[in-house]
Amino acid sequence: MRRVDSRRRLPSLALPPACEYHQRVVSLHNERVMLRRKRPDALAVLLFFLLPLCLFAPQTLGGRTLIPTENLYQYEPWHGERHEVGAPQPHNALLSDLVLQNYNWQLFIREQLQAGELPLWNPYQFAGQPFFAAGQASVLYPLRLIFHLLPIPLAYGWHMVFNLWLAGLGMYFYLRTLRRGRFGALLAGIVYQLASWLVVSAVFPMIVGAAVWLPWLLGMMEGVIFRRPFISARRATMPWALGGALALACVILAGHAEMFVYTALIAAIYGAGRLLGEWRRGRDWLLLRWAWLAGIAIFGVGLGAIQLLPLLDVASTNYRATRAEYSTVTGEYAHPNRDLLLYLAPELYGNPAQHRLYDWLSGEWVEGFAAGQDHTAWGIKNYVEGAVYLGILPLALALLALLARRKHRSPRWLLALLAALGASWMFGLPSYALLYYGLPGINQLHSPFRWVYAVSFALAALAGIGADELARDRLAARRWAKRIGEALLIIAAAGALALLLSRIFYDALAPGIETLHDRIPQAKQAFREARWFYSHLFSNGLRFVIAAG
Repeated sequence: MRRVDSRRRLPSLALPPACEYHQRVVSLHNERVMLRRKRPDALAVLLFFLLPLCLFAPQTLGGRTLIPTENLYQYEPWHGERHEVGAPQPHNALLSDLVLQNYNWQLFIREQLQAGELPLWNPYQFAGQPFFAAGQASVLYPLRLIFHLLPIPLAYGWHMVFNLWLAGLGMYFYLRTLRRGRFGALLAGIVYQLASWLVVSAVFPMIVGAAVWLPWLLGMMEGVIFRRPFISARRATMPWALGGALALACVILAGHAEMFVYTALIAAIYGAGRLLGEWRRGRDWLLLRWAWLAGIAIFGVGLGAIQLLPLLDVASTNYRATRAEYSTVTGEYAHPNRDLLLYLAPELYGNPAQHRLYDWLSGEWVEGFAAGQDHTAWGIKNYVEGAVYLGILPLALALLALLARRKHRSPRWLLALLAALGASWMFGLPSYALLYYGLPGINQLHSPFRWVYAVSFALAALAGIGADELARDRLAARRWAKRIGEALLIIAAAGALALLLSRIFYDALAPGIETLHDRIPQAKQAFREARWFYSHLFSNGLRFVIAAG
């Protein structure tokens, strides 16, 4: 028998017209299948844009602005004219940074660039001071292009919309790199982009600009560690590393040094945890993966060095390191323990924009209920700095993600560890000493409450994993979902009964409510009478019951 050389190249054969037609039909069919598969992703991209656009519709399409111009009338020379012009009462004094600082920074940048100069030095404060090096004006942040294309008052709304779009899309991308389904990824993206702390940070554009890149960075790190396919079916590393470096550079260019430090710490903890988990599985390529992750850090810092190096030079002369001791930072600047309740009721401690309340005893809306202010806010932290709410359902799904046991490489317990660490630091627990004394420069950061950033990210990701477990119809997930749902219904029913009984027997409970009202200085300032304090708590309790039920 004659042997055929398999290496021999066979001559190409011309296909008959019928075969060519069949191939074209198959090719068109495959293209249509691919388009159908990509359609849900395209719809998710659109949804992540439409949600923040609806939220900020008045400031983008409605002719309004995020700039709190009414806050100017707290200061001279505008204060004396506030009655003549009918200036409204400022909702929140903390928002003044946007109109006193950031708005003027954007005007200055535009004027300098129009004059053909770089905005390096600010001659209008004191004897002059560094402008670009200070960072918070975000001169080189890519999305700052919006401020050069639109009128500045309008640009703030669109800047927020596009950043929140990137936040939701980034979380969707991150969950997909974990090999999670579209439904879980979609829910995680919505939870993260609409997290209360991120939305209220609209008054701090540099914070939002830095926070939206965390899921992109961690998603790129996932691609590097596990060599996920990139676009094509072939495994890759370099594209993921380049993407991670770009994400880290964008965090730096946003100009908020504190958020860069927090992002770098979160990424370091996450990367170490993922590689440690693979080491326990006996992987033999970990040193190479470490090298690639180090490359992301080095290249990302190199891309952002144009902003980071001047910022470090300015920070070296900062007086903040000696302004507050450790006890002050953890005791006054961290969240008080009672703020944990804000995860269940976001306006439990009032809202500076809420100028009337419903009196559940008389059945009427009441104004002028406060002794020293005209709003319901009575929290220890400012409303903007105290925002932590994510929603009852995301918390339940995050719990489900931890309870539903399944052999999957998703970093459920690493995310839980990140949430626990972030929570301990945002509440100023003794673990914060690890940061304060262990890392150089951290003693200049007097805002441990901003570790809500890490907690919100971790809980949103866990909520997406929990939703994916349900979508896959896993038996363990269904069992735990039923138990969690029943527990929430019981809590909601008990809460509803407690509210009803408190209203029926209010006269008997009135002495205790008055004692509570008198012992809380902030409550006494916000509500002149204990009955209005009770009505405020009743309204928030009712909202919780509805959300939990």
